[in-house]
Amino acid sequence: MKMTIKDRMVIGALLPREGSILAQSVTKSIDEKTVLEEKEYKAINLKKTKSGYSWDEKLSQNIIVEVDFSDVELTFLKEQVAIKDKTKTVTPDILSLCLKIQNA
Repeated sequence: MKMTIKDRMVIGALLPREGSILAQSVTKSIDEKTVLEEKEYKAINLKKTKSGYSWDEKLSQNIIVEVDFSDVELTFLKEQVAIKDKTKTVTPDILSLCLKIQNA
C-alpha cells in the first residue's frame, strides 16, 4: 500500500491500545512497518508542539512509501476502519487513510 507521511503518522489512531495477544502482535507489526525514519523527520521539518506535532504538508506530499502489509495485517486494518465507522469516530485527520484501507 502506498502511504504518505501523514498516513504513517496517523495510523496509530486506528490501532487498539488494548486487546488480545494476537491483536497487539499485529498492532506492533503494523507500527514497525510504518515508523518514520529520522531522515524523513528532517525532510518535512517535523516539530513537536504543545498540541502534538506539526510539519510542512507540502514537503511531506513528495514522500510516499510502499508498505507491504500481510493479509492478516490488512484484514486487521480493515476491521479497525469498520469499527471506527460503526462507532462514528472517523475524524478528518484519518478519513483519507480509512478510505485507502477500505479500498485496498
